[in-house]
Amino acid sequence: MSWFGSVAPGLGGEIKKPATPRLASFIHRHRAAHARKLAEYGQMHEAALGPGHNDPYPMATLEFGIAHERAAKEWFDQLPPEIRGREPWADPTQPPGDEGPQTNQTPPSSP
Repeated sequence: MSWFGSVAPGLGGEIKKPATPRLASFIHRHRAAHARKLAEYGQMHEAALGPGHNDPYPMATLEFGIAHERAAKEWFDQLPPEIRGREPWADPTQPPGDEGPQTNQTPPSSP
């Protein structure tokens, strides 16, 4: 068994499935959401560095949020095209729902 197989049982072999449009859409939407939240927290952090903001507890919480969003975005960024799809990352300043490969999310209608 490979090292990877011992860390993630059942996933020790190569994954050769191409990304499905639904998976790629999910990945692109969620990466964009984390990128937007990271930018929002960055702005809040800049404002919190100003005068009159000296409580370390909210700053520690904000810095945790920044670290979390940065780590999530970096994780999405490292996904190979076989998982995330081959579309480029969308601009995170776009409104939600406009990022990444588009798929038809409408369920089939009943006869």
